[in-house]
Amino acid sequence: MSTLEFVRRASLLPARVIATATGDSLCKGTLTVGADADVVVFDPDGFQDRATYEASTQLSAGVRHLLVGGEPVIRDGALAQSARPGRPVRRV
Repeated sequence: MSTLEFVRRASLLPARVIATATGDSLCKGTLTVGADADVVVFDPDGFQDRATYEASTQLSAGVRHLLVGGEPVIRDGALAQSARPGRPVRRV
């Protein structure tokens, strides 16, 4: 699977399912003014999921920056803060 297809399946498709189920009109899955602003910048050649069942909080390798709700969570490959911005999805 190509990187583009991976990103589409892992982000855009679930975002559209959530938006449809919740009636959210804020273009989920897109970078749009007023949207949730969850953004990840990663190195496709260096990306590797390191989390396991026993160590579920391990950061993925290759993730350079991560914003949740517009707030930095990972900056330059390291945790930027201990806060947990964002909102849980209760039902879909």
